[in-house]
Order: sequence, then C-alpha cells, then structure tokens
Amino acid sequence: MPEKGNCRSCGRPVLWVRSAATGSIMPLDAEPTEDGNVILVGDQAHVLKGDLFEPMLEGPRYLSHFATCVGAAQHRKRKEKKKK
Repeated sequence: MPEKGNCRSCGRPVLWVRSAATGSIMPLDAEPTEDGNVILVGDQAHVLKGDLFEPMLEGPRYLSHFATCVGAAQHRKRKEKKKK
C-alpha cells in the first residue's frame, strides 16, 4: 500500500509510491483525478505516456504531485554541469 503523508512545501496530502520504471520514490496527489496519468498497481506507480495505455492496467488515475505543487522546484535535483 502507498504511504500517506503531507507535502513539506504546500502541506497537501500526498501518497508516496515507487516508480515501476525507475524504482525512485515519487509523490502523487492523494486524490484520484480523471486527467491523471499514473495508475497504481499495489504500491508501484505506472506512468502512462501519451495515448499509450497498457490494457492490463486499470484503476483510478493520479497526478504526480510535482505537477501540482507550488513549491515543486525546490525539491527537484539539480543537474551538474559537465566541465570542459
């Protein structure tokens, strides 16, 4: 089951889940939405890309909290610039 919590930036409820593609932990808005692009299978998040839907994946859709949080930028990892 996904772990429930609150965003440190905006205080809204989130679900902490593991990305099925990368294994990274990611926050989702706690409430499902019709325009969501993430489907949970157990505690793993499957991101739907464009119009490509996996027929085996069904269920409520969620949005990444990074897409809706006003403070998301402060939590993104910065990419290091390569030295020449």
